[in-house]
Amino acid sequence: LSETQLGQPIALVVIKDPQINAFAVPGGLFALNTGLISSARNIDEIAGVMAHEIAHVSQRHFSRSEEAFKGQTLLSLAGLLAGVALAAQAGGDAGAAV
Repeated sequence: LSETQLGQPIALVVIKDPQINAFAVPGGLFALNTGLISSARNIDEIAGVMAHEIAHVSQRHFSRSEEAFKGQTLLSLAGLLAGVALAAQAGGDAGAAV
């Protein structure tokens, strides 16, 4: 796994957890729970999950989600500031801003 063509090393962690789960995080790390490994019918199913998680890393899905979240945060902040400005223009009557 450390010798990939992704431009970064990939590392696997096995987590002792009976839940069927796998996930990827930034930095080329992905994890498989022991529950997923023990419930797999064959090695091909595990390889499929590993390929899926490596795809998340190679396509930077986590980083893109984080960037989208930051954009939503800025929009929320802009809406909050607009609401404060409208309330300030209404003076003491906050209902007048609606």
